[in-house]
Amino acid sequence: MKSIKTIAAIAFAALTLSLTGCSKDPEDLIIGTWIETEATYTENDNGEITTSSMLEEGETVEMTFNKDLTYTTIYHSNVGDSEEHGTYSISGDKLSFTSTIDFGGETETYTEVYNIDNIDNKNMTISASESMTFGEEPYSYSIKIVFKKK
Repeated sequence: MKSIKTIAAIAFAALTLSLTGCSKDPEDLIIGTWIETEATYTENDNGEITTSSMLEEGETVEMTFNKDLTYTTIYHSNVGDSEEHGTYSISGDKLSFTSTIDFGGETETYTEVYNIDNIDNKNMTISASESMTFGEEPYSYSIKIVFKKK
């Protein structure tokens, strides 16, 4: 009887290690190319709520995250393709993008921060939101972006 308990304990320990050993950090899971499948923008302008897609029909977005903490975004729009390059970082459940854009000779660096709502080997969902007041009128927005791994 003692050997059955020992075998059961070893089997349980092995199962626990195999399940926890398979989990990966977001820093590892994000590496690769992701296709944006859904992007919604919801705004609340003084109580008037509207939700719209951030992708026009026929448009696609690919984001590639590299191990060296750089990223490339390729926008395939109805009027042509464009690219964005920058760096990213992950801290806890926050994903930050920093890039510099050239506006006809003037450059501007900006950073966007998103919550990582879900990430695994095949799917990722990120979101962001902000609230503010214009005069006395409240305004807020939220963004939700869903990706599938390529």
